[in-house]
Amino acid sequence: MTSLRLFALLSAALLLVAAPRARADTPCAGAAALWERGAAEAERIARACQEEAPGDADRTLALAQVLAWQGKYDEALAWIDRGLAARPDDPALEALRLRVLGWQGRHDEAAAREAALAPAVRSDPEVARAGADLAFWRGDHEAAVRGYDAWLATRPGDTGARRSRALALAQLGRREEASADLAALCAGGDAAACELAGSLERRKWSLFVQAGPVADDGEAGWIARALLDAEVGPRLLLGGSFEVQERRFGDEARRDPLLGLHGAWRLADRLVLLGGAGAAIDPTFSPLWNAHVEAGLHAGAGFTFYLRYWHLAFRAAGVEVLSPAVAWEGRRIAVVLRAWRSFEADRDPGLALLGRATWAFHDAFDLTVGAGGGDRADYLVLREDGVERHFLLLAGLGWNAAPGWQLRADWVGREERAGARDFRRDELLLGVRRQW
Repeated sequence: MTSLRLFALLSAALLLVAAPRARADTPCAGAAALWERGAAEAERIARACQEEAPGDADRTLALAQVLAWQGKYDEALAWIDRGLAARPDDPALEALRLRVLGWQGRHDEAAAREAALAPAVRSDPEVARAGADLAFWRGDHEAAVRGYDAWLATRPGDTGARRSRALALAQLGRREEASADLAALCAGGDAAACELAGSLERRKWSLFVQAGPVADDGEAGWIARALLDAEVGPRLLLGGSFEVQERRFGDEARRDPLLGLHGAWRLADRLVLLGGAGAAIDPTFSPLWNAHVEAGLHAGAGFTFYLRYWHLAFRAAGVEVLSPAVAWEGRRIAVVLRAWRSFEADRDPGLALLGRATWAFHDAFDLTVGAGGGDRADYLVLREDGVERHFLLLAGLGWNAAPGWQLRADWVGREERAGARDFRRDELLLGVRRQW
């Protein structure tokens, strides 16, 4: 017998002897206790425990929970289904299924699942708590507060539920109640509540300053802008903006300063009214003035629908624009699709589209990409009309450098055609956002 073969046989024998002992020593426990050992070790132990007792629904639940905490949602759902096959209507498994669907952004599916549960299961405290979380995630903050109230009546020490309830109150405009609840949690030693309490205070004011060079059809220029927002009431936000653009026309540089005012008024939990107006000071290439009004409806499941009416007044004529939009926001991804339908005298209506997605791929970073095009001027940046078509790309990176501070880099590239001429414009802007 060769030494290699002898080594293989000895190794196999040792594995056979050690395997039962390893299973006997496996510290099978709930997911929370396993998670203290680290994600990889928790998953290893949970799998070993489940293999040791495949019909044990509690061990299946622990494995599914550990997988879900790691973002392995599809595999977690598969194990939840196996657990429910062995123990139908198990409240803990059903509650975890609802949460996993919510974490995936499948809010409608989660709501349908919740509604189909037997009344005894749906009234279980764990399932009711999961239902409150789902309501919060899909933007139904009134339902979320009711759910958290019912849960906290029997579990007053659940600090996570109290934090979520405070955030739901803040979204309803009940900021004083939210701040008081978070302050009480903070005083009790909850560091997360301390951070959230400070964040609520910071959101009352927001300042964004941005500037950078522009390559404008071979000519150099620049843009500088500043926007200030302030929450002047529980449901009212007002803001102002100032922008200067410089464009070169041969040897001559022209600068257009623009002033703007805007606001947002939350009429109800699901309905918001927005508006704004702006004017240029002796403009060369910008509209004389513009104004818009917009309504937004939070439809649930992360979706919000908007409809804007916008008027732009140039020296020679005016442009009327209708702009519908739909936005969807998940845990780390936000997507917006907007259209512009323009109406001008003696011209066929124009159409432009833009899609934009933002991915918070890390707690400190977010990435934005987008693309759009149309058969008129690019109304995203106010400029003179007469453009036959345009196409644009955009990208941006944000870094949350410190609480209340974000640094940004944004690029916008567009191509347009006017008559027989192709026009190219690139913007590279650096900015900083401060919230307090």
